[in-house]
Amino acid sequence: MNALRAAGAWLALLALSVLLTACGGLSVSAHAHCEEKPYVAGDEPESARRTLLLVDLSSNREAARRAVAEAIRPTIAAAIEEGGVVRLVVSGGSGQPMQVSSCLDGKEVLHTDYKNATREHNERDAAITGVEGDVEALLAETKVGRRSDVTNLIAQARDQLAEVERPEGQETKPDPPQVILVSDLDSPVARGDCMSLKGLPASEPAAKALVKRCIDLHQYRPLPRGVELHVVRPELTEADSNASRMSGFLAASLCLRVSGRERSCPNLGA
Repeated sequence: MNALRAAGAWLALLALSVLLTACGGLSVSAHAHCEEKPYVAGDEPESARRTLLLVDLSSNREAARRAVAEAIRPTIAAAIEEGGVVRLVVSGGSGQPMQVSSCLDGKEVLHTDYKNATREHNERDAAITGVEGDVEALLAETKVGRRSDVTNLIAQARDQLAEVERPEGQETKPDPPQVILVSDLDSPVARGDCMSLKGLPASEPAAKALVKRCIDLHQYRPLPRGVELHVVRPELTEADSNASRMSGFLAASLCLRVSGRERSCPNLGA
């Protein structure tokens, strides 16, 4: 009976994925092993950090997918070890639907809690491996366009944050969620995109001006008050040194201007 329910749920999720893709909206990945929920066991923690993971996948080469998976791993491991709610959204670029992980959909707390320390360690490792398997499958399935759509991905952050649910029954006031953007920031974008680095010098003033222009043009907005943006830059494509340095300055500028609170941001372009 449980197997039938799991199969039915998986087929329903697959149907939803097809419908959303056809409508040009978000597509929900459908992987049967997610129904087993290896990442939910034992008593739910008293508090859980909420995280929105935004992945700008500009290349579907195996090395690029591996770099993204490695960039995401610490967030997944921390959520399962400490208790966390994670929503993963992957963009394959302009013209491609954004994908939402069916394991990491922001709807429940990831956690493993056992009284036996050895079993907890083993189950935790198995849970992390299981979720990473879904992430890797999702990245492999994502169709990648010729142009990055990182501008729209950042613009979607505010709406996607609303899908990262506060755990039920949590008595203490939760900390604001965090947004982690995984992007090389130096991949080509569509003509007229405000995030284009074409012709720009690799400098901090140029990066700050670029982000300001995007905000002034309402291409994306700062995050809600208290929400921090963290930028992780895996090496997804072979970029020249100038573009790579500029993307570092851009990451720092996004951190400063898009975060919903004052914070210190590393100067990644230096």
